[in-house]
Amino acid sequence: MQPALFDSSIYITALRQGDNATLALRRLAADAPLWLSAVVLEELYAGATERDRHVVERLERDFDRIKRILAIMETRNLMNEESQRLEAIKKQIPIFADIA
Repeated sequence: MQPALFDSSIYITALRQGDNATLALRRLAADAPLWLSAVVLEELYAGATERDRHVVERLERDFDRIKRILAIMETRNLMNEESQRLEAIKKQIPIFADIA
């Protein structure tokens, strides 16, 4: 089972749903362990209003409790690996082969 790591846009969409945010995220990563990138966490804090900051704090606390916050170097390494996988996939698809 591959772990899931979402971009901040996924979290923002889920958080805008209010109390159902956690359920929405769990549905998106139903069969995979979900991780939170430290970079994404900082982006969420940067965009949170004072009124909504507690939601991001709760998200951080939940991920920290289960030890699933990726540090910046771990995130960078994971993103590099994913980028390489995407490049390999693009080479296998004729429409993208010329672009790769």
